[in-house]
Amino acid sequence: MTYRFFYNNKSYSGTRKVFISSSYIKRFKDKHFIVVFNKLEPSKNRLLLLAKDFEEFDVAYPDSLEWIEVLKRKSL
Repeated sequence: MTYRFFYNNKSYSGTRKVFISSSYIKRFKDKHFIVVFNKLEPSKNRLLLLAKDFEEFDVAYPDSLEWIEVLKRKSL
């Protein structure tokens, strides 16, 4: 999955492997997600989607993203 974010009026992008069935990927289009990045080097960034992603940064997983975990389980 390719994503884009803006910082200081500049566009940055990244890619993220998502192990979710391709039939569900369209549900991600036009949604807003959290990206963590290095302020000095925004090209070093990461899209947070799954509960384990948030755990790595010691941040609570938002209830609003639970639908992603459901899709992940359906894709197994």
